[in-house]
Amino acid sequence: MRYVLEGSVRKAGDRVRITAQLIDALTGHHLWGERYDKDLKDIFALQDEITMKIITELQVKLTDGEQARLRAKGTENLQAYLKYLQAREHWQIQTKEDNALARHLLEEVIALDPEFPQAYTLLGATHWMDIFLKSSKSPKASLERAFELTKKAIALDDSYPEAHSHLGWLYTMAGRHDKGIAECERAVALDPNAAGAHIWMGIALRYAGRHEEAVRHSEQALRLNPIPPSTYFRSLGAAYNFAGRYEEGITAFKKALNRSPNDLLSHVGLAQAYSLEGRMEEAQAEAEQVLKINPKFSLEYFAKRWSYKNQADKDRSIDSLLKAGLPKTPPLPLPDKPSIAVLPFVNMSGDPEQEYFSDGLTEDLITDLSKFRGLFVISRNSVFIYKGQVVKPEQVRKELGVRYMLEGSVRKAGKRVRITAQLIDTTTGGHQWAERYDRELKDIFTLQDEITQQIVSALGVKFEQIEQERALRKDTANLNAFDYNLRGWWYYHRFTREDNEQARRMFEKAIEIEPKFADAYAGLGLTYYEQWARQWSQDPQSLERAFELAKRAIALDDSRSAAYSLLSHVYLWKKQHAQAIAAIKRTINLDPNDARGYADLAETLVWAGKPSEALGLVEKAMRLNPHYPATYLFTLGFAYFTMERYEEAVAALKRALTRSPDHLGALLVLATIYSEIGREEEARAHVAEALRVNPQLSLEVLRQRLPALPERYIESLRKAGLPD
Repeated sequence: MRYVLEGSVRKAGDRVRITAQLIDALTGHHLWGERYDKDLKDIFALQDEITMKIITELQVKLTDGEQARLRAKGTENLQAYLKYLQAREHWQIQTKEDNALARHLLEEVIALDPEFPQAYTLLGATHWMDIFLKSSKSPKASLERAFELTKKAIALDDSYPEAHSHLGWLYTMAGRHDKGIAECERAVALDPNAAGAHIWMGIALRYAGRHEEAVRHSEQALRLNPIPPSTYFRSLGAAYNFAGRYEEGITAFKKALNRSPNDLLSHVGLAQAYSLEGRMEEAQAEAEQVLKINPKFSLEYFAKRWSYKNQADKDRSIDSLLKAGLPKTPPLPLPDKPSIAVLPFVNMSGDPEQEYFSDGLTEDLITDLSKFRGLFVISRNSVFIYKGQVVKPEQVRKELGVRYMLEGSVRKAGKRVRITAQLIDTTTGGHQWAERYDRELKDIFTLQDEITQQIVSALGVKFEQIEQERALRKDTANLNAFDYNLRGWWYYHRFTREDNEQARRMFEKAIEIEPKFADAYAGLGLTYYEQWARQWSQDPQSLERAFELAKRAIALDDSRSAAYSLLSHVYLWKKQHAQAIAAIKRTINLDPNDARGYADLAETLVWAGKPSEALGLVEKAMRLNPHYPATYLFTLGFAYFTMERYEEAVAALKRALTRSPDHLGALLVLATIYSEIGREEEARAHVAEALRVNPQLSLEVLRQRLPALPERYIESLRKAGLPD
């Protein structure tokens, strides 16, 4: 830099004193100096006077447009201007409280001067900042409000560069990258020496995948502002990362952190740079810093906000940060009662054919523990995600949100069985209880009860006598029937047509040996229900057969939740909603930790026209089954749709399709929503996808099979292209 301007400001009451001097940095000579004592009301004229004297001294020739822009202050209202400066200071702190205060001040500013473009621009910025600070109830509404306010600012003064930069950022957030770049280019053209205009330009280019150009503009911003805020170095570091210049990225992020040591995003960027460079120990150390600053940090939230034009850029970002050790989802809070996850017991028999036995014992333990209301027990589906893995207690605490984990092994040889089990506190890694059992196989039922009782005792759970009786009640004392039943459930949970048929054979053998085996009847009934629901068979009697078997299981033992669960499904598809609700409520009463029960009750209530009652039940199911299936998201989206909360419905249904791209229900409900809100092209695209999944699909098929189908849905789907 050749010239330096320095000075001072003293404000006292309604007066202001400003001193300014222009110095030649090469020689140290003072080129110009002045002291001003003025009324505060003359501050705008004084700013113009100082600016023009500097320009004259430097012999700079201005165009008429440049002179006009220099004199544009946005307001002549001094009170509005001073409040605006206060608001800007609070907004730059970037906390929820300061952002809210900035908004309040800016609303007062606009009340004082409704034609102050800078105030509208900054007020819009408070709305998009809400999204990043997670204080927005509706990110979509916040983004729309930001757009509205920023466009208002440009309508008032199209020559205001910062408004164009902010509008460019908003278009970038919305995924409209070309328009974002165009607005940022307009800002740079209006003020080529504005460091902020170049930094926003760099951000827009980075999200659009034009990484080397992003680097050039980010570097220019620092050239124009050599002592910038930390955010400039952070943006430059991100541009370097995406351009593959990782060492330079590391340097830039370190400079950002020197200025702002607790800047979360700079730590995230540095973790990414280290990871991409292959320096994994340093990447993991930075990831730990991120989690110290924000223990609830998750990539899931950030991935929703990263509007990269190229999916490969987004995938590379997420992958590098996952490798660094940052969690995909936020850690779950611990429940307010003893909580446990029973991990799949390891088959130590050396025979893969014995997997059903170790898995079956695990499932039995989960089922028995789930019957105690004083316990919070993670569902079978979520714990079996970890089968075959070495899992650390801390991982279980974060991903499943429980205080305790039970792990163990099973070795079955001839007529002997050895079971080891240990209960671990996931917050400390310490062992609460451990035991090894060597017993004859005929004692397996007593052994299961003993393990259940010892776990409940170790956790200090208070329980009623009836809960203990339900948990320890066994349907059979016959080992062969028990063995076939275990095999049946093992095959059933694989959810394929072939395994479903094999499961049926196993349950039938169990019943042949033990004709009063209620659990086997429930399992057998479920194979017929799955056959009907998944359309694996054209036999119209499948649903009736499931109905008969559910009633038979309940007649033999009315404490079996699986039988009531099956009964509720059959009633639902028979369109007998009241009976379905009563049956599934009985399931939950018998098994208060049954995630599927809560999800099924939620779905049934939606079909019965009570969607508002379903929302909390879906959340309860998701908490008990953190690795929940797409069906839970479908039920959530279906409930929102029925309540005409379309934005939330679309979000949930899209998430369902991410987990299960061929989910027919999600495709059809999305098609209905898009049809109803006039997005015909998207509606037709989703119906086309549904027909790809099931070419036999028609409105008549839906009428026959679905528990309910209001006429307005039929018309929407017909309009979207679903044949009659």
